[in-house]
Amino acid sequence: MTPTSAAQTDVATAGCGASCDTTGCDGAVIPSADQTALAQAIDGIIQAQIDAVPVELCNALDDDCDALTDENFTNLGSPCGVGECAGVYCCTSPTTEGCCGPSPTTETCNCLDDDCNGITDDGAGCTCGDGCCNGAETPCGCPGDCPLDVLGDGCCSGAETACDEVACIDSCGDGCCTGAETKCDCPAECAADSCVDGCCTGTETPCNCPSECLADIPGDGCCSGAETPCDDAACSGSCPDGCCSAAETKCDCPADCLLDSCADGCCTGGETRCDCPAECAIDVPADGCCSGPETGCDDPACPAACGDGCCTGAETPCDCVGDCTIDVSGDGCCSGTETSCDDPACGSSCGDGCCAAGEDCRSCAADCGDCPDAGEPAMDTGAQPLGDAGSDGSPGGVGSAGGCGCRVGGRTGWSAPWGLALVLLAARVRRSRAAMRG
Repeated sequence: MTPTSAAQTDVATAGCGASCDTTGCDGAVIPSADQTALAQAIDGIIQAQIDAVPVELCNALDDDCDALTDENFTNLGSPCGVGECAGVYCCTSPTTEGCCGPSPTTETCNCLDDDCNGITDDGAGCTCGDGCCNGAETPCGCPGDCPLDVLGDGCCSGAETACDEVACIDSCGDGCCTGAETKCDCPAECAADSCVDGCCTGTETPCNCPSECLADIPGDGCCSGAETPCDDAACSGSCPDGCCSAAETKCDCPADCLLDSCADGCCTGGETRCDCPAECAIDVPADGCCSGPETGCDDPACPAACGDGCCTGAETPCDCVGDCTIDVSGDGCCSGTETSCDDPACGSSCGDGCCAAGEDCRSCAADCGDCPDAGEPAMDTGAQPLGDAGSDGSPGGVGSAGGCGCRVGGRTGWSAPWGLALVLLAARVRRSRAAMRG
């Protein structure tokens, strides 16, 4: 067993554990006759390597072999200390770092911070005019010694403003928003809105700041007061609200929407099927638009056409019998039962019931009535005499020698019913008298 033990000792210690050595155990012989001893030897080697890992120290060396020096001491080289004690961080021991600089000394009146407390010449009996800005001296009390502005020294000097020193008075234009300044009175410097600054500015509206924003402002994204969608898009429309909003048309809200549009989805106002066929699908009589099956009878805008079932314009029963079935006096067409008394286009014929021009009691008693006997008193019928001239040169007629026939109202014969009745009565009287004489 002795050889094996000796071999184990050699394996466990020879060339292993050296700092930054990656080959220290090369060439070691590990006997395999005793497996238990061999395992123990290997465990010893592994533990030795673990224990041999170096720790980084503050010594300007790469102790842990990671190519970095003193990396765990992060303040090394940084400035530290104040006044005459100013220095830099350095290694104060292998495991610590600290501020390396002069030590504090007694404060003297030399314009220096000898005791390293951050105050120059404090407690050294210095006075204003000694050339040093020390202790409680400021540019305000001792400008000859203290030419520099020092923030927070209670003195408003040089270019300092209320932003730098509370001793400075607020002023709009000094570059900072301080004190009583607000966006209301100094918008160039006070950019932030506040709903308690006493004014309605920026993004403030009656919706998010009602205590300051009292007036309705169109387009501010807030629907307030009497505003409608016409004033602000944030408002929802209602009919009628006096505003024809985007979703409203003359179809659903005629009280608000007065203008017709051929894209509003409805046929209203002056729109017709002619100018707005997409919306006006129904024929509307007399709308000035001839559309669909409309004819001149439905709308004057439609041209007359024979065969359209409507008698319009210059159409008559003569040229368009299919459309025009009613006799119209004076239309230049002699149709149906019309005579020359109804339409000049009709030819005159005795027996047609009309005493027309050229007919009289002698030529057509059937239409114009019997002629009165000679010497019979003329009956005042309001008719103009017609016939042979009288002996006095007056127009012939009833009551004039040799005259017969009458023209009533400028028309031959007794066209007036009452005149015809008188003529018939006179004829009957004559017949009666003739019978009595016979």
